[in-house]
Amino acid sequence: MTKIDGNVTTASKYDSDGQLTVSADNTTGSLKKYIFSTDTLKTLNRIDITDGDDVEALTESYFYNDCGQISGRAISGAADQSYAYFYKDNAERELEHISLPGKS
Repeated sequence: MTKIDGNVTTASKYDSDGQLTVSADNTTGSLKKYIFSTDTLKTLNRIDITDGDDVEALTESYFYNDCGQISGRAISGAADQSYAYFYKDNAERELEHISLPGKS
């Protein structure tokens, strides 16, 4: 909950796993619902975000490599975007860089 001059401007609800399920902005009247999809190990695979009328506004999908590190992220909605994650080939498998299609 966010307050400005004593007035509640935003409110959020969370599920039993602590994941955001609803976010309301009382200043703009915006209401967003979040649905998180995970696998049996609770690894995040997808987030669907809808507006207050249950119209899908945005979907984020996540992909992982064999080491369990994020290897890609795809966002679809008003503007589609995808990211690729690259890691150093060392024992720590440190993140080397993130790229957008057509960029290095």
